[in-house]
Amino acid sequence: MLLLIGSSFWDVGLAFKSGTECAMIYETCQQIRKRKLFMEILAKISSFYQLGALIAAFIATFVTYYFSLQTLVWIATLPSFFNIFVIALMVNPRSYFKKRISPQKQLKKSVYIFIKNRTLRHYAILQILNDALANSVFRFEASYYEKLIPIYFINIARALQHTTGWISYYIATLFTKNNLLKLLCFSTFGSSLIRFISLIINNSITPFIASMQNLFYGTVTTSSSTLLQKEYNKGLRATLDSIVGFFGGITTSLIGFLLGFAADIFSPRILLLVTVFCSLGIALVYNRLFKPVRIN
Repeated sequence: MLLLIGSSFWDVGLAFKSGTECAMIYETCQQIRKRKLFMEILAKISSFYQLGALIAAFIATFVTYYFSLQTLVWIATLPSFFNIFVIALMVNPRSYFKKRISPQKQLKKSVYIFIKNRTLRHYAILQILNDALANSVFRFEASYYEKLIPIYFINIARALQHTTGWISYYIATLFTKNNLLKLLCFSTFGSSLIRFISLIINNSITPFIASMQNLFYGTVTTSSSTLLQKEYNKGLRATLDSIVGFFGGITTSLIGFLLGFAADIFSPRILLLVTVFCSLGIALVYNRLFKPVRIN
C-alpha cells in the first residue's frame, strides 16, 4: 500500500513537472535573444540527467549490497529536497498574456491549436510513440538481459548505457547548426540499427553492445524537442508540452503492458526485435512528413 501511495505521489509530481522545463528554457533563450542556442543549452542541461543516473546506479549497487532496499529508498528522497531549493532560485520568464487566463482556457486554446496545426499534431503523435517505445524498451529489456548475463552484470550494462547517454548530449552540441530533421532521422535509424545488431548476436555481449545505442540518445531528444518547440505557440508551450507528456505517459503504460502480456506468449527477444522495426518505421515517417527545418 505504501509503495502504491508513493508511486501515486511520484506520478502526480511528474504531471506537474511535465512540459515546464523545455518551455522555460526556450522562452528564456528567446527573451535574452539566444534562441539559436536553445538546442545546445538543452543538451548541456540534459547531460546532467544521464550523469546523475550513472552516479545513482553505482550508489544503488553499493547501498543494496551493504545495506537494504529500504535504506536506498530513504536515500533517494534526499535529492528531492535539494531540488526544491534550486527551483526556488529560478526566475520565471515573463508572461505573453496581458491578463492572467484560467487553466481551463489555456487547455481549450491548446487543444484548438493541436486541431488546427496539422504539422504539430503529426509530430506530437510521432514524438509520443517514439518516447513510449524507448521508455518501454528500457524497462523491459532487463527481463531479456537476465537470460544472458548474471543480474549484477546488468547494473554494469546500465552504467555503460548512462555513460554513453551522457556522452551523446555533448555529441548533440556539435550538430546544432545541422538540419534537425535529417539529424533526427539519422539518429533514430542509427540507434535502431545498433539495437538490431545486438539482438541478432544474442549472447553475453548483447547488453553491452545495446548500450552503444545511447550514443544517439542526445541527438534524438534535443532535435525532437527543438522541432516541437518551434511549432508551439507563445505562452502555451508548457500546456502544449504537458498534453504531449500526458498522452506519452498513457502510451508508455499501454505499450509496457502489451510487452509484458506478450512476453508470456513469445520470447522477450522477439518482442524487442518488433520494437526495433517499429522505431525504424517512425524514422521513415519522420522523413516523409516534415520539410527541412533549422533553428531561426
